[in-house]
Amino acid sequence: MKHSLVKQRYAKSLLDLALDLNQVEEVHADMQLLLAIAADSRDLTMMLRSPIIKPDYKIAVFTKLFDGKMSNLTMQFMALLAKKKREELLVEIADKFLSLYKEHRGIKTAYLSTAKELNPEVRDRVVQRLKSQTGAEVELIEKVEDDLIGGFVLRMDDKQIDASMRGALKKIAREFDENLYTKAF
Repeated sequence: MKHSLVKQRYAKSLLDLALDLNQVEEVHADMQLLLAIAADSRDLTMMLRSPIIKPDYKIAVFTKLFDGKMSNLTMQFMALLAKKKREELLVEIADKFLSLYKEHRGIKTAYLSTAKELNPEVRDRVVQRLKSQTGAEVELIEKVEDDLIGGFVLRMDDKQIDASMRGALKKIAREFDENLYTKAF
């Protein structure tokens, strides 16, 4: 099987099992914790990918790192991956699980780039406006990009709204390059 199909199947199986056992929120929190730790710890990701380290040792590391911090379901899932020699896919499976979780909960992700950090009132208004437009819960991921000069760029699903000064200046530059005007003299 291709790795993308394997990740999809394991993530879907974990979500289905968590739904059956009514532990979706706990497993969701566990997957977020796992991704946060993996992003900060190069050693953990190297250990997961290493074919030299035995699965039993990896399970022992999981137990030391996460015992008491993660649900039993997640701990058993990670042990299963190690036994099946699929632990190198754990981070990708966790990421896929979060995508499936958002899909299950009807949560859409919007990416908002601004020239300066938004104040909380404006952020809340943007989220409320997106909720009313889409009819879904919205997770807003903000990014500050100084080169926007002013305004914002909003991306959600397959749509993008570029209301930035950078975008406006690029549009003007393209119009000048097209040279729509001819000399009359």
